[in-house]
Amino acid sequence: MIDRREWILQRLFTVLGTVPDLVTTWRNHRGPLPSFDSNTNEAILPAGILLDGHESGVGRVSTWDHGIRPGPQPPTLMRLEPQVFICLMPTTDMSNAGVGPLLSAYRMSTTNLITNDSVMWEYLGANGDIQYLGSITDMQSGAAMLGNMHLRYAITYVWDPLDFT
Repeated sequence: MIDRREWILQRLFTVLGTVPDLVTTWRNHRGPLPSFDSNTNEAILPAGILLDGHESGVGRVSTWDHGIRPGPQPPTLMRLEPQVFICLMPTTDMSNAGVGPLLSAYRMSTTNLITNDSVMWEYLGANGDIQYLGSITDMQSGAAMLGNMHLRYAITYVWDPLDFT
């Protein structure tokens, strides 16, 4: 049985683990991250977190032939929108010196690794696509200003019910 969504999410987590200088990565981590491991007192930041996010159908695969395929459900293009977070080690001074450029560097390296991963593109197939949709940081008024960033992606893939037969 094939679950293409899970393959994609597992691959995203693997790729996130290759981002240079991230100390730890988690999938579906809940709650705030401490800066240090309470058992070992070792730093766990900067960290990457992947949340499964949501998915929705965006239409039928246009090449589906009603006359050849049995069953009522044709292949569907799905749009998966996982949430990728980068969490920096908080600075000790109020100026947050270097946080902006560091977040930008993580954005560039993470997005480059995700959008150019050949295994990911194999999972997506001929109708697949990866779009970088932008980022949101906590470096704005009314936010914690700790050096956290949410990277947004839309990943299109084919969901085929015959994969489950």
